[in-house]
Parts: sequence; structure tokens; C-alpha cells
Amino acid sequence: MRNQLLVAALALAVASSISQAASLTINGSEAAYDNLSNMWLCTIPQSLFGSSLEATVTFDDAWSDVAINDMDVTSGESVTFKKVNGGKQYPISYTTSDGNYVSGYITFTYLPIVQLTGDFDLEAHDATLTITNPQSQQVQTISAQVAWYESSSSTAKCHYAITTTDGSHALLGLRNSTNWILEAGAIDMLRVRNKVAAELWLDMASDPCYIDEAPTAINGSRGQMVEVILNGNYHGIYNLCEPIDQQQLALKSYDDTMHGQLWNVSSWSRTATMSAPTTPDNNSSTWDGISVVYPDFDEVNPTDWSNLYDASVYVSNIEDTTQEMVSTIGQYFDLPVVMDYYIFLQSLLIVNNASHHFYWAAYDKQGDHRLTIVPWGMRASVGQDISLSYSRPTVISPTRTNWIDQVLLLALAMAPSSWQQICDRYNQLRLTVLSTDSLIARYQSAVDELKGCGAADRESQRWSGSTDIAGKTIDFDSEMEYISDWITRRMNHLDRNFFTDTPVGLEGDVNSDGLVTIADVNVIINIMLGAETDEFTQTRADVNNDGTITLADINAVINIMLE
Repeated sequence: MRNQLLVAALALAVASSISQAASLTINGSEAAYDNLSNMWLCTIPQSLFGSSLEATVTFDDAWSDVAINDMDVTSGESVTFKKVNGGKQYPISYTTSDGNYVSGYITFTYLPIVQLTGDFDLEAHDATLTITNPQSQQVQTISAQVAWYESSSSTAKCHYAITTTDGSHALLGLRNSTNWILEAGAIDMLRVRNKVAAELWLDMASDPCYIDEAPTAINGSRGQMVEVILNGNYHGIYNLCEPIDQQQLALKSYDDTMHGQLWNVSSWSRTATMSAPTTPDNNSSTWDGISVVYPDFDEVNPTDWSNLYDASVYVSNIEDTTQEMVSTIGQYFDLPVVMDYYIFLQSLLIVNNASHHFYWAAYDKQGDHRLTIVPWGMRASVGQDISLSYSRPTVISPTRTNWIDQVLLLALAMAPSSWQQICDRYNQLRLTVLSTDSLIARYQSAVDELKGCGAADRESQRWSGSTDIAGKTIDFDSEMEYISDWITRRMNHLDRNFFTDTPVGLEGDVNSDGLVTIADVNVIINIMLGAETDEFTQTRADVNNDGTITLADINAVINIMLE
């Protein structure tokens, strides 16, 4: 709340700030002005970092006594910025036409800069979006309707939903569209968890079942990290990303007949978990925590919930985990994608996305109406909880096992035939995108990008101590060390105790009898006393994954028994 009040107060000075900082270009790239720190932020190609930059500087005609690097400069003159690196500051001062003396600094980034100007709340309002691309030096000025996205009203660093009103735009190498999201990563101490997870999903997930009919389909969200200036004030790093919608998934269009359908599962409910679905009303755009996305309810009313409802009822009535169930359930769901989603959730321990924070999509109700799943909003992952205002270490522990409450996923995990498919797929992915080194490298690369251009330090200075992160300090190096250790321990745990030939939920089951009992303690004691056993049992006996079999493993089994 403190940050929101500060932003609101500073917004009153926006008009004068922008008039003071009317124009500054460096080698043709227009710099953005930050009223909070008197910073001029200019984006240039990353290839120019690490060396001196000889650049032509132009500025507002009304400025006088301009000095850069403590040297007098005239507009159009060449200036040398020595050894450009992320966070390096070059002093600038000038006098405005009304006699105000302004001093600040110029700094460089290689991320795109987004300047967003307007009044924002949960309702959409007219706004202006200005995007500067470092590669092309192109500046796009776009008219849009912008609103807070999701529950951003409760955060200091808000997400924004953007709908352009002057036509479609291809932004920063992403799709050509009118709809975009600026995702803040507000609760995330690393700021990139959602983006990295979204990229991993696109790399690991099977193609949707209808890909031959719609080869342009993308069953996830792509994005680009940017730095945002909001109403003249630096607002930090954001992920400018594609929303999950009919265009992204290339669902068959509505034409007076219901074809492609898309639903957002946004809240936990018995219906959302498919354990006890209520009866939907086609005259309502929502159904027990689920909302219609496509066709838009305002345009197609009544809607048709029957496809999702029938699948949910089928799952809720599952009474066995036989091969017959597995073959039948494939008539309702895009099973390869759903199985990949299960592996995805377990690998990153995405604690908030098992029963909500995802989409169900069907390509064509009149044809291939199987439901495929698309994730969204994966900030609570790789050791990050849904809130930092309280501590729940067992919830985000890399050795956590039983937490998924989505009945469909549980049914697949408990059926021997489908479980074997899941394990085979997991082991296949472990050789590539889910290798421990590959996973760590994804996050490290994202952090290095932010650090290399100075954005990491600017983000920490802007948002450390905010209410979003419970007053804590953003420290990218410390958080990356935590994530590296967490991923290593998580993948070791999954390899040893989870994605094995035996169905899930058997952590501490050293003797593999399907139970965690004193018999498992006895096996550990025998191993400690020198008893010979097979390698599989030896592995399972290291319950706490510390590489040795000791009393600590006995205590770990006892703790599991007492849960």
C-alpha cells in the first residue's frame, strides 16, 4: 500500500516531469526519463556493451548549458560514453526553458524499453504505449486500452492487460495481435520464474492433438523481458508476453456454431479439481471458479459448457485405474499434453497450478473436442511459495511428494499403464530439457541477461522492501544460488523416489511394499549394520537425499509415518 500511495502521489508530477525531460536521443535511440531518480535510460544493441560508444546526442531545443560527462555539449554533437556496461552512469545536466536546473545521469540497457502512460485500475482506460527496440532502434507509439490484470489491485507492482486500439501490432518479435500482457513477477524474488517456466513448457510439451489441423498453434505463452517506465517513473523489469487466447491456440473460429472453446480455470473448487463438479448454466460466463474465454460471452450468449462438463463428470466418476479407463479417458483429453503437464508440475513443483491457474482448450466441439491443457502464471515454482508474507517450508520443499489434487492427474498417476508412459516420458526429457544442468542454465541465463544490462540492480533498488515481497531485499545472486541447490535436490528426489517403476506417493517406502512403516526403518538399520542389498533399495534408503544412509534417514521415515 505504501508503494501504491507513493506512485499515486508522484503521478501528479508526471506532466511537468515529461515536459522537463522532453527529448534526448543517443545515436537515434530515444532515451526514457525516470522522474524518481533523474535517470535517462537508453536502449542499445547488446553487442555495443563492453566497449566505448561514440554516439551523436540530440536534445530538446529549449535546453541550455547542457553538459554530459562534465563536458559542455551542443545538440547534434558526438559524445564518447566510455566502456558501456550495465549500471554504469554518465552525468548529465541542463537548464530548462523556465530556468529550472536539472541534473541526473544517463545509463544504458539492452532490454527493450516500454513507456506506459495513463490512469490505471481494474477497468480498462485509454493509454499510450511507447516501445523502443534496441536492435532496430525503432520506436512504436501505440494507442491502447489498459487495465490491471488479475488481482493486481492488491500488489504494488501490478500486471497490466493491454488491448491496442489502433490495429494489430507485431511487438518485439512476438505475434501480430491486439492483445498483450505486461507480467510483473511481483511475488517472485527472481522476477523471471514465470517466463522461464513458460519457455520450458513450450520446449518440453507435446504438440496439441489438433496440430495437423492448426499448424500455427502455440500451446503456451512467449514473452520478452522489458524495462517499464510508468507515467514517467521507473517501474522495473516486466515480461511483455502473449496471452492465452483463441489466436494463440489457433482454435477453430465460431461461425454461428460452437467450434473452438477456451476456459480459464482461475480459482480452486471441487469443480476445478474434477472431484465433484456442479451443474453449469449456459447463461452464465462463469462456473464454480472457471470462466469462458472463447467465444467471448458478450458476443456468444448463451455459451455451451457441455464439453468441459462431460469430461469433468467422467473424471469424477472414475472408480478404477485399469487399462480400460486409460483408453476411454483418451476420448476426452489430449493425454500426451496432460501427461507432460503432470511431469512439468512435479519437476518445478508449481504449487499453485495443479487445480487452477491453467486453461482447458478444445479445437472444435463439432470435431476433435478433446481437451488440451495450457499453463499460466507459474511464479510460485522452483522453491517459491504463493506468498512471502508467511513461511511454509514443507510446501516448497524439493522433497515434497503428495500435493496434487487434480483428479484427472491423480488417476493417470495411479494407473500402471499410464504411469509407465509418464515415467518413460520423464526419463526421456531428463536427457534433454529436464537435465539438471539444463534447468539451472535456463534460470542462470535469465539472471545473467538482467544483470548484464543493469536491470537487476535497478529492479532491486526500485522494489526491495515492497509489500509484494513482505519487505525483503531482492538479491538475484542469492536467489540463484537457492534455485540451483533446489533444482539439484528436486531432480535427485524425483529420480530416486518418484518417477520410478512404482506409482507415486511412496517417499520413505524403502522396501517398496507400497507402505511407509517400521519395516522401512528396519531395512535402513540393517543397511547401516552392513547388510547387503540391491542398488535400488540403497537409493531409496537415502530418504533425505544427502548421499549417505544414517540416523537422519530413519528420522525422515518416522516423520513421514507421523504426518
